[in-house]
Amino acid sequence: MIKQLAVILIFSLITIYFISIIKVKFSSKYFSLRQIIVSENQDITLVGLILTFSPPLIISTFLSFLTAQDKLQTCIAYGFLTSFLIVWPTLFNSRQLLDTRTYKKKNSLYFIYAIYVAIYMLVSYGGYIICSTISSNKVIYEITLPRFLQFYSSLNVLYQNLISNAIWLVIVYVSIFAYKVILKKFVVTTQHL
Repeated sequence: MIKQLAVILIFSLITIYFISIIKVKFSSKYFSLRQIIVSENQDITLVGLILTFSPPLIISTFLSFLTAQDKLQTCIAYGFLTSFLIVWPTLFNSRQLLDTRTYKKKNSLYFIYAIYVAIYMLVSYGGYIICSTISSNKVIYEITLPRFLQFYSSLNVLYQNLISNAIWLVIVYVSIFAYKVILKKFVVTTQHL
Protein backbone atom coordinates (compact mmCIF):
# COMPACT_ATOMS: atom_id res chain seq x y z
CA MET A 1 0.00 0.00 0.00
CA ILE A 2 2.75 2.48 0.96
CA LYS A 3 4.83 1.38 -2.04
CA GLN A 4 1.86 1.92 -4.34
CA LEU A 5 1.24 5.40 -2.90
CA ALA A 6 4.92 6.25 -3.37
CA VAL A 7 4.74 5.17 -7.02
CA ILE A 8 1.59 7.26 -7.51
CA LEU A 9 3.29 10.27 -5.90
CA ILE A 10 6.38 9.88 -8.10
CA PHE A 11 4.28 9.67 -11.27
CA SER A 12 2.20 12.65 -10.12
CA LEU A 13 5.34 14.72 -9.67
CA ILE A 14 6.62 13.60 -13.08
CA THR A 15 3.32 14.69 -14.62
CA ILE A 16 3.52 18.09 -12.94
CA TYR A 17 7.07 18.47 -14.26
CA PHE A 18 5.91 17.64 -17.81
CA ILE A 19 3.01 20.07 -17.47
CA SER A 20 5.39 22.83 -16.37
CA ILE A 21 7.58 22.15 -19.42
CA ILE A 22 4.53 22.26 -21.71
CA LYS A 23 3.40 25.48 -20.04
CA VAL A 24 6.77 27.11 -20.77
CA LYS A 25 7.15 25.78 -24.33
CA PHE A 26 3.56 26.43 -25.41
CA SER A 27 2.60 29.39 -23.22
CA SER A 28 0.35 30.92 -25.87
CA LYS A 29 -1.63 27.71 -26.40
CA TYR A 30 -1.61 26.22 -22.89
CA PHE A 31 -4.97 26.00 -21.10
CA SER A 32 -4.98 27.52 -17.65
CA LEU A 33 -7.79 27.61 -15.11
CA ARG A 34 -7.27 31.35 -14.96
CA GLN A 35 -8.80 31.56 -18.45
CA ILE A 36 -12.10 30.42 -16.96
CA ILE A 37 -11.98 32.69 -13.93
CA VAL A 38 -10.74 35.91 -15.56
CA SER A 39 -12.64 36.37 -18.78
CA GLU A 40 -10.22 38.95 -20.26
CA ASN A 41 -7.57 36.32 -20.90
CA GLN A 42 -7.20 34.53 -24.21
CA ASP A 43 -9.81 32.07 -25.40
CA ILE A 44 -9.69 28.40 -24.54
CA THR A 45 -8.58 26.33 -27.53
CA LEU A 46 -8.78 22.64 -28.31
CA VAL A 47 -4.99 22.51 -28.70
CA GLY A 48 -4.63 24.02 -25.23
CA LEU A 49 -6.93 21.40 -23.73
CA ILE A 50 -5.04 18.60 -25.48
CA LEU A 51 -1.71 19.99 -24.28
CA THR A 52 -3.02 20.23 -20.73
CA PHE A 53 -4.67 16.84 -20.46
CA SER A 54 -2.39 14.65 -22.59
CA PRO A 55 0.34 14.15 -19.93
CA PRO A 56 -2.05 12.60 -17.38
CA LEU A 57 -3.61 10.42 -20.09
CA ILE A 58 -0.24 9.14 -21.32
CA ILE A 59 1.25 8.67 -17.86
CA SER A 60 -1.87 6.99 -16.44
CA THR A 61 -1.77 4.58 -19.39
CA PHE A 62 1.88 3.86 -18.65
CA LEU A 63 1.10 3.52 -14.92
CA SER A 64 -1.64 1.01 -15.73
CA PHE A 65 0.86 -1.12 -17.61
CA LEU A 66 3.28 -1.01 -14.68
CA THR A 67 0.90 -1.96 -11.90
CA ALA A 68 0.13 -5.62 -11.41
CA GLN A 69 -3.05 -5.29 -9.39
CA ASP A 70 -5.64 -2.61 -8.57
CA LYS A 71 -4.98 -0.83 -11.85
CA LEU A 72 -8.22 1.15 -11.80
CA GLN A 73 -7.75 2.32 -8.21
CA THR A 74 -4.15 3.28 -8.96
CA CYS A 75 -5.16 5.35 -11.99
CA ILE A 76 -7.98 7.12 -10.17
CA ALA A 77 -5.73 7.84 -7.17
CA TYR A 78 -3.05 9.11 -9.56
CA GLY A 79 -5.53 11.47 -11.24
CA PHE A 80 -6.77 12.78 -7.90
CA LEU A 81 -3.30 13.27 -6.41
CA THR A 82 -1.88 14.94 -9.52
CA SER A 83 -4.75 17.41 -9.84
CA PHE A 84 -4.74 18.09 -6.10
CA LEU A 85 -1.00 18.81 -6.15
CA ILE A 86 -1.61 21.30 -8.96
CA VAL A 87 -4.39 23.24 -7.20
CA TRP A 88 -3.58 22.87 -3.51
CA PRO A 89 -1.51 26.06 -3.12
CA THR A 90 -4.47 28.15 -4.21
CA LEU A 91 -6.89 26.20 -2.05
CA PHE A 92 -4.98 26.73 1.18
CA ASN A 93 -3.35 30.09 0.50
CA SER A 94 -5.79 31.80 -1.85
CA ARG A 95 -5.69 35.27 -0.24
CA GLN A 96 -1.98 35.69 -0.97
CA LEU A 97 -1.85 33.94 -4.35
CA LEU A 98 -4.88 35.47 -6.04
CA ASP A 99 -5.57 39.06 -6.94
CA THR A 100 -8.53 40.72 -5.22
CA ARG A 101 -10.87 40.44 -8.19
CA THR A 102 -10.27 36.70 -8.47
CA TYR A 103 -10.39 36.22 -4.69
CA LYS A 104 -13.91 37.67 -4.67
CA LYS A 105 -14.92 34.76 -6.92
CA LYS A 106 -13.52 32.27 -4.41
CA ASN A 107 -16.60 30.02 -4.32
CA SER A 108 -16.66 29.78 -8.11
CA LEU A 109 -12.96 29.07 -8.02
CA TYR A 110 -13.44 26.15 -5.63
CA PHE A 111 -16.18 24.77 -7.86
CA ILE A 112 -13.91 25.04 -10.92
CA TYR A 113 -11.14 23.29 -9.01
CA ALA A 114 -13.50 20.47 -8.04
CA ILE A 115 -14.44 20.03 -11.70
CA TYR A 116 -10.74 20.14 -12.63
CA VAL A 117 -9.99 17.34 -10.16
CA ALA A 118 -12.91 15.31 -11.52
CA ILE A 119 -11.72 15.81 -15.12
CA TYR A 120 -8.22 14.68 -14.17
CA MET A 121 -9.67 11.56 -12.57
CA LEU A 122 -11.75 10.96 -15.71
CA VAL A 123 -8.70 11.41 -17.96
CA SER A 124 -6.78 8.96 -15.76
CA TYR A 125 -9.67 6.53 -16.13
CA GLY A 126 -9.26 6.98 -19.89
CA GLY A 127 -5.63 5.91 -19.51
CA TYR A 128 -6.83 2.80 -17.68
CA ILE A 129 -9.29 2.08 -20.52
CA ILE A 130 -6.51 2.45 -23.11
CA CYS A 131 -4.34 0.03 -21.13
CA SER A 132 -7.17 -2.47 -20.79
CA THR A 133 -7.92 -2.28 -24.50
CA ILE A 134 -4.31 -2.78 -25.52
CA SER A 135 -3.82 -5.55 -22.95
CA SER A 136 -6.68 -7.64 -24.26
CA ASN A 137 -5.46 -10.60 -26.30
CA LYS A 138 -7.47 -9.68 -29.39
CA VAL A 139 -5.79 -6.29 -29.85
CA ILE A 140 -2.31 -7.70 -29.19
CA TYR A 141 -2.92 -10.49 -31.71
CA GLU A 142 -4.07 -8.07 -34.41
CA ILE A 143 -1.03 -5.77 -34.16
CA THR A 144 1.75 -8.33 -34.04
CA LEU A 145 4.61 -8.10 -36.52
CA PRO A 146 4.15 -11.55 -38.16
CA ARG A 147 0.53 -10.78 -38.89
CA PHE A 148 1.49 -7.40 -40.38
CA LEU A 149 4.18 -9.02 -42.53
CA GLN A 150 1.70 -11.61 -43.76
CA PHE A 151 -0.73 -8.83 -44.68
CA TYR A 152 2.10 -6.82 -46.30
CA SER A 153 3.28 -9.71 -48.47
CA SER A 154 -0.25 -10.36 -49.74
CA LEU A 155 -0.56 -6.79 -51.06
CA ASN A 156 0.10 -5.58 -54.57
CA VAL A 157 3.66 -4.24 -55.17
CA LEU A 158 2.33 -0.70 -55.53
CA TYR A 159 0.73 -0.78 -52.06
CA GLN A 160 3.85 -2.40 -50.59
CA ASN A 161 5.92 0.50 -51.92
CA LEU A 162 3.46 3.04 -50.52
CA ILE A 163 3.57 1.44 -47.06
CA SER A 164 7.36 1.15 -47.04
CA ASN A 165 7.71 4.77 -48.17
CA ALA A 166 5.37 5.91 -45.41
CA ILE A 167 7.41 3.98 -42.83
CA TRP A 168 10.64 5.48 -44.13
CA LEU A 169 9.07 8.93 -44.14
CA VAL A 170 8.22 8.62 -40.45
CA ILE A 171 11.71 7.30 -39.60
CA VAL A 172 13.46 10.08 -41.54
CA TYR A 173 11.18 12.79 -40.11
CA VAL A 174 11.77 11.64 -36.52
CA SER A 175 15.52 11.41 -37.18
CA ILE A 176 15.70 14.92 -38.66
CA PHE A 177 13.61 16.31 -35.81
CA ALA A 178 15.83 14.63 -33.21
CA TYR A 179 18.96 15.88 -35.00
CA LYS A 180 17.66 19.46 -35.04
CA VAL A 181 16.75 19.34 -31.36
CA ILE A 182 20.14 17.93 -30.40
CA LEU A 183 21.93 20.39 -32.67
CA LYS A 184 19.97 23.32 -31.26
CA LYS A 185 20.80 22.30 -27.68
CA PHE A 186 24.46 21.88 -28.61
CA VAL A 187 24.60 25.31 -30.25
CA VAL A 188 22.86 26.97 -27.29
CA THR A 189 25.17 25.33 -24.75
CA THR A 190 28.33 26.19 -26.70
CA GLN A 191 27.26 29.83 -27.05
CA HIS A 192 26.99 30.14 -23.26
CA LEU A 193 30.53 28.88 -22.75
